[in-house]
Amino acid sequence: MSLKLVDYPTSDEDSSDCGGEKSGEKSGGGKTKRRHCSEDEDENAENSGYKRRYNGKAEYDDAGHVQGGWSGHIYLKIDECAQLDSLATMCMDSICAHPNNPKANASNDEDGEASETADLAIDCDHIKRIAEPHISLSRPFYLQKHQIVGFVKDLETSILGCESFAVGFGRVSTYVNEQGDRGFVSADVDSGAERIKAVLDRVNLVMGRLGKRQFFDKPRFHASLLSVDLVQISGKDSAQACNKAIDAVGKTLGADIQEKVLRLAATRIDTLECIFGDKKFSVVLN
Repeated sequence: MSLKLVDYPTSDEDSSDCGGEKSGEKSGGGKTKRRHCSEDEDENAENSGYKRRYNGKAEYDDAGHVQGGWSGHIYLKIDECAQLDSLATMCMDSICAHPNNPKANASNDEDGEASETADLAIDCDHIKRIAEPHISLSRPFYLQKHQIVGFVKDLETSILGCESFAVGFGRVSTYVNEQGDRGFVSADVDSGAERIKAVLDRVNLVMGRLGKRQFFDKPRFHASLLSVDLVQISGKDSAQACNKAIDAVGKTLGADIQEKVLRLAATRIDTLECIFGDKKFSVVLN
């Protein structure tokens, strides 16, 4: 099964963190934990669809935003993306080359219907590369336009003293967003997670002061490489169908991919970025 992701909004171009655990099977056949994470692997958070109060007054509508609200996303920028781009290409090639054809692989029941355990056919047209892999530090949240500059200044003050650091990746995993309609193929952080958590703690302080949802208590940090439209692949807008779709994707990620991620060089993290709509703010770590 896949890891349950952070509150990824649902854009086709971009996306990327974990809380409540539930047993499941991971890509590669081993056991893992299903988690809720919250990173905006897709940067357009307006489709997140949850409802909550904004400053105790207005309520988000079904599109997940309030009138005049700007969707926000905080993450650590990964500058040296060449090796992650290469890994993403390898993952995409592996998924698209896998013979997941229900007509060829499914065992039929007495009525001639495909078995429920048959692997789904995976249409790679519904899998997109993440343009800029990053490590999310927030769930989608919303601010009024006049609050943005002050928020960024508070964020900059809060992480003052945090130094740049290196992170390494340990394996490739699959995740799904909280809505369950979009999946992600991601490189899990293996080394440097404690340094990321130190920055996250500072971010959470700012979020808490504004009454915003903080990141998950037990985050599993990762950089998402591919975004998967589970509804389109499964052909059904249901949790069971979408889970089956992400499981089918996970089965295509073989040992060669896991070996490659272990050979990736560590990458330096020296910038925290915050996006509101089309506005991007950068905070450089010491």
